[in-house]
Amino acid sequence: MTTTHTGVAWALVFFCASLSSEAAAPLFPKAFHVVREINDSLTGRVTRVDEYYAGDQVITISGDRTAIADYAKQELTEIDRGKGTCSIATFAQLAAAVPAQTAKRAAALPRVERRGQDRRAGRNVEVIAADDAGNSLHAEVAVDHSIVLSKDAFEVVAGAAFPRNGGAAADLLRGAAQNPRSRMATESTASGDTYAMPIEQTLRWTVQGESVEVTTRVITLDDQQPAPQLIVIPAGARRIEAKAIEAKRIAADSDSLVPARTDH
Repeated sequence: MTTTHTGVAWALVFFCASLSSEAAAPLFPKAFHVVREINDSLTGRVTRVDEYYAGDQVITISGDRTAIADYAKQELTEIDRGKGTCSIATFAQLAAAVPAQTAKRAAALPRVERRGQDRRAGRNVEVIAADDAGNSLHAEVAVDHSIVLSKDAFEVVAGAAFPRNGGAAADLLRGAAQNPRSRMATESTASGDTYAMPIEQTLRWTVQGESVEVTTRVITLDDQQPAPQLIVIPAGARRIEAKAIEAKRIAADSDSLVPARTDH
């Protein structure tokens, strides 16, 4: 089966973000683009991705692959130009395909240490360290207070918005990035807490003396727009299952092939 899709021009995202004031405020009223680098000590891999935030959409591009998360539609579109495939799944379908993660409840609140100002990615940041002993997790975070995010927008940036669950790591990031209530909020965030933009974060889990560390840093932050050809489903692309849904189905099929145990 083939799928054609004309896509939504990036300019339309800006238009939708500026529609009637009676509509719900968009997550990202001011569009921005970041180049993010992820360094994983477990695999030794360093990955760079482009992320574009505008209105209620986040577009992530890495090589031949594009993911478009639409938080208004609660839908994820994934495109693989190299393989000529695409998938479209609702957030509810994706959440059902991934086992829920439950962080251990800490016996005490995480310890937070504010270490002062620094420069990261050419921007002024505040550096914060935090420890969650209950989850064997240490975090060092650098946040830019000049970029003010609503709580919902921060959850998206931090990877904790539905259908994802950021767990203990997101809890530490949330505590480190939250702005004082006295800080003036933007028009779209005036009714609730606001958060600074995470520019760099190092998360380190230590279990039985062994550590796994993941560092995520913003290399570039600007207002660049994605190339139009990278955000549309190419003509003739083959529709497939979303990876998470396929993985759950394969696991279920494998379980069904295991003979039931009988006691004699």
